Amino acid sequence: EKTSFTVHDNGSLEISNAPRNFAGVYTCVATSRDSKVVRAPVDYFAHPYVLPFDKSKNLVQDEKLTIECKVLGHPKPTVKWQKDGVDVTEEERKYRLVSADTYNGGPIDNAKLEIKEVSFDDEGSYTCIAVLESKYPGFNSTQEVLVRVKDKLAALWPFLGIVAEVLILCTIIFIYEKKRNKDNAAEDSVNQAGGSPDKTAEGVRHRGSTNNPRA
Repeated sequence: EKTSFTVHDNGSLEISNAPRNFAGVYTCVATSRDSKVVRAPVDYFAHPYVLPFDKSKNLVQDEKLTIECKVLGHPKPTVKWQKDGVDVTEEERKYRLVSADTYNGGPIDNAKLEIKEVSFDDEGSYTCIAVLESKYPGFNSTQEVLVRVKDKLAALWPFLGIVAEVLILCTIIFIYEKKRNKDNAAEDSVNQAGGSPDKTAEGVRHRGSTNNPRA
């Protein structure tokens, strides 16, 4: 249903079907008959909530990894990260945690996780965790993304496979043709060397035969 605001005659504000991103500080401003202005802030609290993001990321070795965590809730939650259940900190130099404009369009610390050049060791499950211990102790909201890292030469393997198949096929054809030519040459050599003597011997046998009428 659509969110709507209603100001009643007694000065109260009613928000119907208020989404979580409407949480925050509302200020009631009252003006007295003698023109004095009184302001009364009112907090609309909401549990921390991490908006869903991509469930997986596929990167090539040495590419840059960037994950942004969009957070709702009031007061402003604290954001932290884990990799495979272990806290991520900037003490490990490959990680960089920076502020991002992902809290109702405004900045929030540690909302962006970066790795300048990913390696195979960086594969795993990364979890963004939003907490607000001061207001909601023991409560948190999380979203998880699975990061996969491919070999930088992975895209070449299919091409290299095709090239290898072509080379093998050409080698087989070359060997076959060379062997066939060699066999043909040997056969021609035998025919040339052995053809005439056979005919001579045959003629000799014919002349020496008792059946030869010329003998």
